[in-house]
Amino acid sequence: MRAVAIVALLLALPLAGCLEIDPSPAATDAGDPVPFTILAEGPQSGHRDRVVTMIDTPDAWEAFWAKHDTTGAAPRPEVDFSRVHVSVVVLGEKPNGCHAVTITAVTRDDETARDVVRYTEAKPGPDAFCTQAIVSPYSFAAFERKHPVAFRGETSTVGEPPADEPSFRVLDQGSQSGFPDSTKRVLDDEAAWAQFWAMHAPRRERPAVDFSKERVAVVVLGERSNACYGASIEGVETDPDTGATVVRYVEHRPPAGRACAEVITNPFAIVAFTPATGGVTFEGRVATG
Repeated sequence: MRAVAIVALLLALPLAGCLEIDPSPAATDAGDPVPFTILAEGPQSGHRDRVVTMIDTPDAWEAFWAKHDTTGAAPRPEVDFSRVHVSVVVLGEKPNGCHAVTITAVTRDDETARDVVRYTEAKPGPDAFCTQAIVSPYSFAAFERKHPVAFRGETSTVGEPPADEPSFRVLDQGSQSGFPDSTKRVLDDEAAWAQFWAMHAPRRERPAVDFSKERVAVVVLGERSNACYGASIEGVETDPDTGATVVRYVEHRPPAGRACAEVITNPFAIVAFTPATGGVTFEGRVATG
């Protein structure tokens, strides 16, 4: 079961005037949504300390990515810094796989003329079953550069879910899977997981999964024509009529007229989820923005 405790983490991070923090109540209210694209998200960044900041130039992005992906296995997402900038949240080293982070929204606060990057940091509760591995969870997103930026964080507590209540955690998400085809599939054991990962990201370490308690859901969209396409898994739930587990995913597409980096991508999202048995279906939707 996941209980959410909202914590306003308004972080004072000076960055050449690009990042301003407003501790006033107005800054914590939800505002108009700002379209954003998740560039990468997962459990293992090469940055081992906490980082919450904005990146505004190609040189800064290249330097940040070089430390983030020390193996060179993950292609650096293309970003048009004349139009957008990149928000970065890295939690730093954590002791187990229950720790995670995701950028959930970007909203515009017209009162303070700021964009607010909202993210959720997952932490284990006292009864949580967690993979025992050192992780450094991260989430990176790109959105239009118009205003100074503030960050606001929430924490969610991950506990042992009841047997009939599904839960999930992000293993990997990004724009370039090495898997050659479009696929929506469930992996039920270590052998299938290893075989898929060898095609998906052979030069990166495979995230640990306890298949006695979890399975892996994979969504790979297949080749797309530009960097504005993306994929995410937004929920795992039980169908009340059939009892099957439903994996809900989103295909992110650019709106007409959006200027996108002209690069072939293969967007993907991969999660570990419970329960470890029973039927599974995938239901997708398209989000334009």
